[in-house]
Formats: sequence, structure tokens, C-alpha cells
Amino acid sequence: MTDVPFERVLTREEFNEMLRDAPPPSSDDVSITSDGRRLDSKEAVLEFFAQLETELASKGT
Repeated sequence: MTDVPFERVLTREEFNEMLRDAPPPSSDDVSITSDGRRLDSKEAVLEFFAQLETELASKGT
């Protein structure tokens, strides 16, 4: 017996079937960072990742 917990893996078909009847995303379906910023555009996401990269680089020195 292993101590690793069981992890259920869905096939692409199973995943798509689960979401078949889900409504399309609405305008407020966006990621929100822990500090409250809405990642609702390509530019916002790129800015967020640039900030993360800067923070990680400063911690590495």
C-alpha cells in the first residue's frame, strides 16, 4: 500500500461532458489577485507576471 493519496484523473471527454451544460463565462468571470487586482485583460495579466518575476528576482539576490 502506498501513502500517496489517490488522485482522480479525468479524460478530456469526461471534463468536457461535465461542463457541457455550463453557461458561457460572464464579464465578471476573471481572476482576482490576493491584493484585489482584477486580471481582466491581456495587459493586466502581463503586468502581474512581470511584477511576480521582479519580486522573485529580488528574493534570489
